[in-house]
Amino acid sequence: MNIKVTSGNSLINTVTVYDVLGRVLADYQGINALEYKLDFVSQSKGTLIVKATLYNGQQQVKKIIF
Repeated sequence: MNIKVTSGNSLINTVTVYDVLGRVLADYQGINALEYKLDFVSQSKGTLIVKATLYNGQQQVKKIIF
């Protein structure tokens, strides 16, 4: 499963992937790009929470259902 995180105005600093129980499944630091593709393989189908933090301090959280 591929997850693509994009930012239009500021560079992406970190991307963290959580399960629905709040456990960290993956944590990517120091990305320093406007777009980042995660090759994330989940053990089971369900819901993931993806949080992206930009270098300007903004955060965006999205729920992904597959």
